[in-house]
Amino acid sequence: TLLCSPVPRVDIVLGKFLMVLTGSLSAMAFMLISTGASIAIGGTLALLFAFTGSILIPVKAVAVTIASLAASLGVLVFVFQDGHGAGLAGYTPLGGLDAIILLVAGTFAFGLSTDYEVFLLGAILEEHRAGAPTNTAVARGLQRSGRIITTAAALTRPDARCTKNG
Repeated sequence: TLLCSPVPRVDIVLGKFLMVLTGSLSAMAFMLISTGASIAIGGTLALLFAFTGSILIPVKAVAVTIASLAASLGVLVFVFQDGHGAGLAGYTPLGGLDAIILLVAGTFAFGLSTDYEVFLLGAILEEHRAGAPTNTAVARGLQRSGRIITTAAALTRPDARCTKNG
C-alpha cells in the first residue's frame, strides 16, 4: 500500500531529484572553481615567465603566494569558524564560514599578492638590467617598490572598510 500512495512516492521522487540536483550543482561548482584556479595560476605563471624570462621565479612566486594564502585562510577558519579567541574579540562563532567568503578572500589575496610580486620583480629587474649586481638590484628594488606596495595596500584598506559597512 505504500507504493500505491501518491504522497510518499512524490516525496521520494522529489528527494531523489533534489539529491541529484544538489550533487550536480556541487560538481559544477567544483569544476568552476578548479577551472578558475587553473586559469589564474597558469596565467600567472605564463605572464611572469614572459616578464622575467625565468622558469624558477614564476614557480617560486606562485608557490609562496599559495602557501601564504593557505596560511591566511587557515587563520580565518581557526579564528572565525572554530572560535579561538572569541572571548577576547567579543563575538560568538557560528561554527562555519560561508564558502563565498573564502572564495572571494582567496581570489582577492591571490590577485594582490601577484600584483605586488610584479611590482617588486619589475623594480629588481630594472636595476639588474641597468648593470647592478644581483644583491644590489634586490636591495634597490625592495627600496623602490616598497613605497608603491605600501601605498597600494593603504588605498585598499578604506575600500575594504566601505565594503564591510555596506
